[in-house]
Amino acid sequence: MGSTRHRSKSESKLTSQGARLLSFGLSVIVLQLCAAFNLDVENPAVYSGPEGSYFGYAVDFYLTNSSSVSIVVGAPKANTSQVDIDQGGSVFHCPWSTGQSDCHSIEFDHEGNRPITINNTERQGEYKSHQWFGATVRSHGDTILACAPLYSWRTKEDDQRADSTGTCFLSVNNFTKFVEYAPCRTELSAESGQGYCQGGFSADFTKDGKVVLGGPGSFFWQGQVISAVKEQIIKAYYPGYFLSSVEGEMQTKQKPQAVYHR
Repeated sequence: MGSTRHRSKSESKLTSQGARLLSFGLSVIVLQLCAAFNLDVENPAVYSGPEGSYFGYAVDFYLTNSSSVSIVVGAPKANTSQVDIDQGGSVFHCPWSTGQSDCHSIEFDHEGNRPITINNTERQGEYKSHQWFGATVRSHGDTILACAPLYSWRTKEDDQRADSTGTCFLSVNNFTKFVEYAPCRTELSAESGQGYCQGGFSADFTKDGKVVLGGPGSFFWQGQVISAVKEQIIKAYYPGYFLSSVEGEMQTKQKPQAVYHR
């Protein structure tokens, strides 16, 4: 018969103490790594937008200084004062206060569909209805970035094709200046280029304020990431121009096609 090793009382006690110490140590580590965000259920601030507008689809804080806090809310199916635009979308500015829950629409873009001249003939140049403006909303200091990933433009080709390039707008200096940023609206049209980019499908600011956009549909849906400095975007903006070039802009490029030899 084999011998059986029996644990002494001291061994059991040490094992039990070790388990408790290990449990305590893990608890301390977990507590150090965890952070909580509590919602005030007693005195909530409740905001509402136009019915059917998808108000709240995108939300971000708007912090202009330490004493002023508000939120910006995307409503990508809202109607605005833009002429002949159906459910173009909007972004609302809402003061952060339990005693005040009114929101107002930020007028990023007041124009309807702009025309474009092709072969000396003026045609509809863009399609803002159902563009989902406000589907993406981000803020950084006194700047707000809002995008319409389903925005389309006709391109400069003499046909009826509309490319879903997407477009974005920046509100800078506390709503005193508005500029458009549409880096996928280029001459690289159709699915092989940036024609289905949907720029602004995702977006954010870096810590130093650079704009970063995601365009999942570029180059046969390989997708791309685009980045530019805010000040250069503002400098390159010319109202009425469809195409613009932003100095220092960075874009990921199309992956080279593989070549197979038989």
